[in-house]
Amino acid sequence: MIVRSGLFHKKIVLASIFCCLCFITLAQDSLLTGLNDNTIYDTRFRSVELYRTGAILSDPIIEIDNAETLTCTFDELYPENESYYSTVIHCNADWTTSELVTTEYLAGIPEGLIENYEPSLSTYIPYHHYEFTFPGKDFELLISGNYLLMVYTLTETGEKDIRFTRRFMV
Repeated sequence: MIVRSGLFHKKIVLASIFCCLCFITLAQDSLLTGLNDNTIYDTRFRSVELYRTGAILSDPIIEIDNAETLTCTFDELYPENESYYSTVIHCNADWTTSELVTTEYLAGIPEGLIENYEPSLSTYIPYHHYEFTFPGKDFELLISGNYLLMVYTLTETGEKDIRFTRRFMV
């Protein structure tokens, strides 16, 4: 009996170690690919929407070489407005970041300041509603494929502090 319970205990310990290693591997994989998903990284952001301009219920898909644009809207639950920027990243079919240089998939200035916002009026929780469309006069997408919209602020050191990401297709 003692030998069997010792063997059973070893099997449980080995199975636990195996499960932990699997979990750590999956967690690392999700951290590496987490950027290329529809994710909100800051809890102050709500109601993030991305759709074809003029069709609020549409999927974020536009045709290349067309005048179609996408509209992004979001609310920030914060009494003061901040400066937010947006950029577009090209992705592979599995939504991993592609190895293309920005100039291979985009013509113009890839990063832009989001200037269109309105503060809330007479609300219990103060917020700002932001809205912008792209592509537009600042840049044009050159190739079709999967893309990631990234909205961020700049830290004091000039690094990007990502607030949310949204997938779209061209």
